[in-house]
Amino acid sequence: MGIEWRKLLDSASGSLVQKQLDHPALAAIPGLSVLGKLLREDVDSLILASRTPAVKQPGRQSPMLVVVKGRFDPRAVRSWLRGKGEIYRNVEVLAPAGSQSPTARMALLDPSTLLFGDRREVLAALDRRAVPSKGRAGPLAQRATELAARYDFWMAANAPTTGFPAGAQGPEAQMLSQVRSFDMGMSFSSGVDIEASLQARSPEAARELATAVQSLIAMSSLEKGASPEAAEILRKMQVKETASGVSIALSLTEAEVARSLERAQAPTTVKSQPAPPPPQGPRKIRIIGMEGGPVEIPAGSPD
Repeated sequence: MGIEWRKLLDSASGSLVQKQLDHPALAAIPGLSVLGKLLREDVDSLILASRTPAVKQPGRQSPMLVVVKGRFDPRAVRSWLRGKGEIYRNVEVLAPAGSQSPTARMALLDPSTLLFGDRREVLAALDRRAVPSKGRAGPLAQRATELAARYDFWMAANAPTTGFPAGAQGPEAQMLSQVRSFDMGMSFSSGVDIEASLQARSPEAARELATAVQSLIAMSSLEKGASPEAAEILRKMQVKETASGVSIALSLTEAEVARSLERAQAPTTVKSQPAPPPPQGPRKIRIIGMEGGPVEIPAGSPD
Protein backbone atom coordinates (compact mmCIF):
# COMPACT_ATOMS: atom_id res chain seq x y z
CA MET A 1 0.00 0.00 0.00
CA GLY A 2 1.28 3.48 -0.80
CA ILE A 3 0.09 7.04 -0.37
CA GLU A 4 1.33 10.38 -1.65
CA TRP A 5 0.72 11.98 1.73
CA ARG A 6 1.65 15.53 0.78
CA LYS A 7 -0.73 15.48 -2.21
CA LEU A 8 -3.54 14.24 0.04
CA LEU A 9 -3.01 17.03 2.59
CA ASP A 10 -3.00 19.65 -0.18
CA SER A 11 -6.20 18.32 -1.78
CA ALA A 12 -9.81 19.16 -0.92
CA SER A 13 -10.09 15.87 0.93
CA GLY A 14 -7.05 16.79 3.05
CA SER A 15 -9.01 19.27 5.16
CA LEU A 16 -10.61 16.42 7.08
CA VAL A 17 -7.19 14.81 7.69
CA GLN A 18 -5.71 18.14 8.81
CA LYS A 19 -8.56 18.59 11.26
CA GLN A 20 -7.79 15.25 12.89
CA LEU A 21 -4.05 16.02 13.08
CA ASP A 22 -4.81 19.36 14.76
CA HIS A 23 -7.19 17.80 17.30
CA PRO A 24 -6.35 18.96 20.88
CA ALA A 25 -6.51 15.37 22.13
CA LEU A 26 -3.53 14.47 19.91
CA ALA A 27 -1.36 17.21 21.41
CA ALA A 28 -2.19 16.01 24.93
CA ILE A 29 -0.73 12.52 24.36
CA PRO A 30 3.07 12.29 24.86
CA GLY A 31 4.82 11.40 21.62
CA LEU A 32 1.74 11.76 19.41
CA SER A 33 2.11 15.54 19.22
CA VAL A 34 5.57 14.96 17.68
CA LEU A 35 4.03 12.45 15.27
CA GLY A 36 1.30 14.93 14.34
CA LYS A 37 3.90 17.61 13.53
CA LEU A 38 5.89 15.07 11.52
CA LEU A 39 2.86 14.13 9.44
CA ARG A 40 1.83 17.75 8.88
CA GLU A 41 5.22 19.15 7.92
CA ASP A 42 7.83 16.52 7.08
CA VAL A 43 6.28 13.42 5.43
CA ASP A 44 5.80 13.32 1.65
CA SER A 45 4.88 9.68 0.97
CA LEU A 46 4.56 6.27 2.63
CA ILE A 47 4.74 2.70 1.39
CA LEU A 48 3.63 -0.22 3.57
CA ALA A 49 4.30 -3.87 2.78
CA SER A 50 3.15 -6.89 4.76
CA ARG A 51 2.94 -10.63 4.24
CA THR A 52 1.06 -13.46 5.86
CA PRO A 53 3.43 -16.26 6.90
CA ALA A 54 2.60 -19.83 5.88
CA VAL A 55 2.19 -20.74 9.56
CA LYS A 56 0.97 -17.82 11.63
CA GLN A 57 1.70 -17.90 15.34
CA PRO A 58 -1.26 -17.10 17.63
CA GLY A 59 -1.15 -13.57 19.03
CA ARG A 60 1.62 -12.43 16.68
CA GLN A 61 1.04 -9.85 13.98
CA SER A 62 2.15 -10.36 10.39
CA PRO A 63 5.62 -8.91 9.65
CA MET A 64 5.49 -5.40 8.21
CA LEU A 65 7.79 -2.85 6.58
CA VAL A 66 7.07 0.88 6.19
CA VAL A 67 9.14 3.16 3.95
CA VAL A 68 8.61 6.88 4.65
CA LYS A 69 9.91 9.59 2.31
CA GLY A 70 10.25 13.19 3.46
CA ARG A 71 12.61 15.44 5.40
CA PHE A 72 13.93 14.07 8.71
CA ASP A 73 16.22 15.55 11.32
CA PRO A 74 18.59 12.78 12.54
CA ARG A 75 18.56 14.22 16.08
CA ALA A 76 14.76 14.14 16.21
CA VAL A 77 14.73 10.56 14.90
CA ARG A 78 17.19 9.46 17.59
CA SER A 79 14.91 10.97 20.26
CA TRP A 80 12.27 8.36 19.34
CA LEU A 81 14.70 5.48 19.83
CA ARG A 82 16.28 3.68 22.75
CA GLY A 83 19.49 1.72 23.33
CA LYS A 84 22.48 1.31 21.05
CA GLY A 85 20.82 -1.03 18.56
CA GLU A 86 23.07 -2.41 15.86
CA ILE A 87 24.92 -1.42 12.70
CA TYR A 88 23.86 -3.38 9.60
CA ARG A 89 25.25 -2.63 6.14
CA ASN A 90 26.59 0.68 7.46
CA VAL A 91 23.12 1.73 8.69
CA GLU A 92 22.18 2.18 12.35
CA VAL A 93 19.12 0.07 13.22
CA LEU A 94 17.47 1.00 16.53
CA ALA A 95 14.35 0.13 18.53
CA PRO A 96 11.52 2.73 18.76
CA ALA A 97 10.85 4.01 22.28
CA GLY A 98 7.60 2.78 23.81
CA SER A 99 7.03 0.08 21.18
CA GLN A 100 4.88 -2.88 22.25
CA SER A 101 6.85 -5.20 19.96
CA PRO A 102 10.35 -6.31 21.02
CA THR A 103 11.29 -6.88 17.37
CA ALA A 104 10.23 -3.42 16.07
CA ARG A 105 13.08 -1.47 14.50
CA MET A 106 13.66 1.90 12.82
CA ALA A 107 16.45 2.97 10.49
CA LEU A 108 17.24 6.35 8.92
CA LEU A 109 18.86 5.61 5.54
CA ASP A 110 19.41 9.28 4.72
CA PRO A 111 17.71 12.61 5.57
CA SER A 112 14.85 11.74 3.19
CA THR A 113 14.21 8.02 3.83
CA LEU A 114 13.02 6.33 7.02
CA LEU A 115 12.41 2.58 7.48
CA PHE A 116 10.18 1.15 10.18
CA GLY A 117 8.95 -2.37 10.85
CA ASP A 118 9.85 -5.83 12.05
CA ARG A 119 13.63 -6.30 12.47
CA ARG A 120 13.77 -9.13 9.94
CA GLU A 121 11.95 -7.05 7.32
CA VAL A 122 14.10 -3.96 7.94
CA LEU A 123 17.32 -5.97 7.55
CA ALA A 124 15.97 -7.65 4.39
CA ALA A 125 15.22 -4.20 2.93
CA LEU A 126 18.80 -3.13 3.65
CA ASP A 127 19.99 -6.29 1.86
CA ARG A 128 17.91 -5.45 -1.21
CA ARG A 129 19.23 -1.89 -1.15
CA ALA A 130 22.84 -3.11 -1.07
CA VAL A 131 22.35 -5.88 -3.66
CA PRO A 132 19.41 -5.03 -5.98
CA SER A 133 17.58 -8.02 -7.41
CA LYS A 134 18.01 -8.63 -11.15
CA GLY A 135 15.03 -10.98 -11.41
CA ARG A 136 11.60 -10.14 -12.79
CA ALA A 137 9.17 -8.75 -10.23
CA GLY A 138 6.10 -10.84 -9.42
CA PRO A 139 2.59 -9.96 -10.71
CA LEU A 140 1.61 -8.22 -7.46
CA ALA A 141 4.74 -6.04 -7.46
CA GLN A 142 4.23 -5.19 -11.15
CA ARG A 143 0.64 -4.15 -10.51
CA ALA A 144 1.74 -2.05 -7.52
CA THR A 145 4.29 -0.27 -9.73
CA GLU A 146 1.60 0.52 -12.32
CA LEU A 147 -0.78 1.87 -9.69
CA ALA A 148 1.94 3.95 -7.99
CA ALA A 149 2.68 5.68 -11.31
CA ARG A 150 -0.97 6.69 -11.81
CA TYR A 151 -2.51 7.27 -8.40
CA ASP A 152 -1.92 9.19 -5.17
CA PHE A 153 -3.13 6.25 -3.06
CA TRP A 154 -2.86 2.62 -4.09
CA MET A 155 -3.20 -0.85 -2.62
CA ALA A 156 -2.53 -4.33 -4.00
CA ALA A 157 -2.95 -7.59 -2.09
CA ASN A 158 -3.27 -11.31 -2.59
CA ALA A 159 -6.03 -13.11 -0.71
CA PRO A 160 -4.90 -15.71 1.86
CA THR A 161 -4.53 -19.20 0.40
CA THR A 162 -7.11 -20.41 2.91
CA GLY A 163 -9.69 -17.99 1.52
CA PHE A 164 -12.07 -15.88 3.56
CA PRO A 165 -12.03 -16.70 7.33
CA ALA A 166 -14.12 -19.73 8.22
CA GLY A 167 -17.34 -19.04 10.06
CA ALA A 168 -18.04 -15.70 8.37
CA GLN A 169 -21.55 -15.27 7.03
CA GLY A 170 -23.54 -12.91 4.86
CA PRO A 171 -23.29 -11.73 1.22
CA GLU A 172 -19.93 -10.02 1.82
CA ALA A 173 -18.36 -13.27 3.04
CA GLN A 174 -19.69 -15.20 0.04
CA MET A 175 -18.38 -12.52 -2.31
CA LEU A 176 -14.91 -12.33 -0.76
CA SER A 177 -14.52 -16.11 -0.75
CA GLN A 178 -14.23 -15.91 -4.56
CA VAL A 179 -11.47 -13.26 -4.56
CA ARG A 180 -7.90 -14.26 -5.49
CA SER A 181 -6.37 -10.76 -5.42
CA PHE A 182 -7.43 -7.16 -4.99
CA ASP A 183 -6.02 -3.79 -6.03
CA MET A 184 -7.20 -0.20 -5.89
CA GLY A 185 -5.99 3.26 -6.86
CA MET A 186 -7.22 6.75 -5.93
CA SER A 187 -6.22 10.22 -7.10
CA PHE A 188 -7.07 13.52 -5.40
CA SER A 189 -5.80 16.11 -7.90
CA SER A 190 -9.27 17.07 -9.18
CA GLY A 191 -12.04 15.70 -7.02
CA VAL A 192 -11.62 11.98 -6.39
CA ASP A 193 -11.08 9.22 -8.97
CA ILE A 194 -11.17 5.60 -7.81
CA GLU A 195 -10.36 2.42 -9.68
CA ALA A 196 -10.64 -1.01 -8.04
CA SER A 197 -10.17 -4.51 -9.39
CA LEU A 198 -11.12 -7.89 -7.91
CA GLN A 199 -9.53 -10.95 -9.48
CA ALA A 200 -11.56 -14.16 -9.07
CA ARG A 201 -10.31 -17.70 -8.52
CA SER A 202 -11.88 -19.01 -11.77
CA PRO A 203 -13.89 -17.78 -14.81
CA GLU A 204 -17.09 -19.11 -13.22
CA ALA A 205 -16.24 -17.30 -9.98
CA ALA A 206 -15.61 -14.10 -11.98
CA ARG A 207 -19.22 -14.08 -13.23
CA GLU A 208 -20.57 -14.80 -9.75
CA LEU A 209 -18.34 -12.11 -8.27
CA ALA A 210 -19.56 -9.46 -10.72
CA THR A 211 -23.19 -10.30 -9.96
CA ALA A 212 -22.53 -10.24 -6.21
CA VAL A 213 -20.79 -6.85 -6.32
CA GLN A 214 -23.56 -5.29 -8.42
CA SER A 215 -26.24 -6.67 -6.08
CA LEU A 216 -24.39 -5.52 -2.97
CA ILE A 217 -23.99 -1.97 -4.28
CA ALA A 218 -27.64 -1.83 -5.36
CA MET A 219 -28.86 -3.02 -1.94
CA SER A 220 -26.57 -0.57 -0.13
CA SER A 221 -27.91 2.37 -2.14
CA LEU A 222 -31.48 1.43 -1.15
CA GLU A 223 -30.67 0.71 2.50
CA LYS A 224 -32.93 2.48 4.96
CA GLY A 225 -31.15 5.29 6.78
CA ALA A 226 -28.49 5.84 4.11
CA SER A 227 -27.79 9.53 3.47
CA PRO A 228 -28.77 10.97 0.05
CA GLU A 229 -25.08 11.74 -0.63
CA ALA A 230 -23.99 8.15 0.11
CA ALA A 231 -26.82 6.74 -2.01
CA GLU A 232 -25.86 9.03 -4.91
CA ILE A 233 -22.19 7.97 -4.68
CA LEU A 234 -23.18 4.30 -4.77
CA ARG A 235 -25.36 4.91 -7.83
CA LYS A 236 -22.42 6.58 -9.62
CA MET A 237 -20.22 3.48 -9.24
CA GLN A 238 -19.50 1.71 -12.53
CA VAL A 239 -19.19 -2.07 -12.19
CA LYS A 240 -17.96 -4.17 -15.12
CA GLU A 241 -17.30 -7.87 -15.46
CA THR A 242 -13.84 -8.71 -16.83
CA ALA A 243 -12.33 -11.97 -18.07
CA SER A 244 -10.74 -12.60 -14.67
CA GLY A 245 -13.00 -10.76 -12.23
CA VAL A 246 -14.71 -7.42 -11.83
CA SER A 247 -13.67 -3.77 -12.06
CA ILE A 248 -15.20 -0.85 -10.15
CA ALA A 249 -14.76 2.83 -11.05
CA LEU A 250 -15.99 6.03 -9.42
CA SER A 251 -15.35 9.71 -10.18
CA LEU A 252 -16.44 12.58 -7.97
CA THR A 253 -16.07 16.27 -8.79
CA GLU A 254 -14.53 18.72 -6.33
CA ALA A 255 -18.04 20.02 -5.56
CA GLU A 256 -19.29 16.51 -4.73
CA VAL A 257 -16.28 15.87 -2.52
CA ALA A 258 -16.83 19.20 -0.74
CA ARG A 259 -20.48 18.36 -0.03
CA SER A 260 -19.52 14.95 1.37
CA LEU A 261 -16.84 16.51 3.58
CA GLU A 262 -19.24 19.15 4.88
CA ARG A 263 -21.68 16.45 5.88
CA ALA A 264 -18.93 14.36 7.50
CA GLN A 265 -17.66 17.32 9.54
CA ALA A 266 -21.11 18.61 10.54
CA PRO A 267 -22.03 17.83 14.18
CA THR A 268 -24.62 15.12 14.53
CA THR A 269 -27.88 16.37 15.99
CA VAL A 270 -30.71 14.25 17.27
CA LYS A 271 -34.14 15.72 16.78
CA SER A 272 -36.15 15.36 19.93
CA GLN A 273 -39.80 14.47 19.59
CA PRO A 274 -42.19 16.77 21.45
CA ALA A 275 -43.80 15.19 24.47
CA PRO A 276 -47.44 14.18 23.93
CA PRO A 277 -49.97 16.54 25.57
CA PRO A 278 -51.28 15.39 28.94
CA PRO A 279 -54.72 13.76 28.87
CA GLN A 280 -57.63 16.09 29.45
CA GLY A 281 -60.09 15.53 32.29
CA PRO A 282 -59.90 13.09 35.19
CA ARG A 283 -57.79 9.95 34.73
CA LYS A 284 -59.13 6.45 35.37
CA ILE A 285 -57.65 3.01 35.88
CA ARG A 286 -59.43 0.24 33.99
CA ILE A 287 -59.29 -3.25 35.50
CA ILE A 288 -60.28 -6.18 33.28
CA GLY A 289 -60.84 -9.83 34.07
CA MET A 290 -63.38 -9.24 36.86
CA GLU A 291 -66.42 -11.53 37.09
CA GLY A 292 -68.79 -8.62 36.62
CA GLY A 293 -66.84 -7.20 33.70
CA PRO A 294 -64.30 -4.35 33.47
CA VAL A 295 -64.15 -1.92 36.39
CA GLU A 296 -62.97 1.72 36.23
CA ILE A 297 -61.79 3.63 39.29
CA PRO A 298 -60.72 7.30 39.53
CA ALA A 299 -56.95 7.93 39.53
CA GLY A 300 -57.04 11.54 40.64
CA SER A 301 -56.65 14.67 38.57
CA PRO A 302 -53.71 15.27 36.22
CA ASP A 303 -50.57 16.92 37.74
